[in-house]
Amino acid sequence: MKVTVIPSDIVTDLDGMKVRLWTGTTESGIAVTLLVRAVVVHKDADCTQFERELTVKLPPLEKHEQIEDLVERVQKWGAGRV
Repeated sequence: MKVTVIPSDIVTDLDGMKVRLWTGTTESGIAVTLLVRAVVVHKDADCTQFERELTVKLPPLEKHEQIEDLVERVQKWGAGRV
């Protein structure tokens, strides 16, 4: 499966850890929500461009109407089941 993701400026708490809400779409057009803790580049890769793109200030997205419900469901089910 491949997913195209768009980062947002929305940060919430999941099991005591700060996570950022990203939205995305699968190749077949299914909308998904990701709760991102970290994004890393392989230690041997030149990550200069990646770091530049990652630190670009994005415009705020509209607050996800159901973010609290989403976080609660993830906490209840466990990250492995989402």
